[in-house]
Amino acid sequence: MKFDTDSENVRPLLRLRVFGAMEAWRWTGESVLPRGRKAQAILAYLAMCGDSTVPRRRLARLLWSTRWHEQARASLRQSLMELKRGIAIAPELLCIEKDRVSLQTNRVWIDGIGRPVQAHRSTFPPQQEPDTFLESLRGVDTAFDRWIDRQLAIFAQSDDIISRPLRSRLQRRVVADGSDKGGCKC
Repeated sequence: MKFDTDSENVRPLLRLRVFGAMEAWRWTGESVLPRGRKAQAILAYLAMCGDSTVPRRRLARLLWSTRWHEQARASLRQSLMELKRGIAIAPELLCIEKDRVSLQTNRVWIDGIGRPVQAHRSTFPPQQEPDTFLESLRGVDTAFDRWIDRQLAIFAQSDDIISRPLRSRLQRRVVADGSDKGGCKC
């Protein structure tokens, strides 16, 4: 499936909140957040990756890092189907193929980041508290927690308009957690 990449004059179909408790709404305000935390994590990861196509294998390693390969793949299939049902309001948003998955991010608005996601992937939204990034998804998997920490490290190193106290607090957290291992693999 090929997506329309012309983001100009295209109204977002989905609005995501990634700071604090994750939420997802239709643009009309109706909640469409999947129940399962793994399906929510997939949605958040795809949204933060921009228009990148993500290999299924990467999602399986990120969210089922302690499971055997076949078991992880089966669990991923279930979570993808839950996600697909959850955003059925706009089936064209999610492209699930045999070996990869993508989200049409030019139709997704991320609170605090805006759109297009690609242009803001490495910047920190100054009006948000960095420690709250995907806080409701902490503990889904240790590999996913490390990815969240890498995103926080990117925010901390951003040249965006972050106040110095916020930047230094983030940098202390990154050093204390030992989570500065590079950016998002999207």
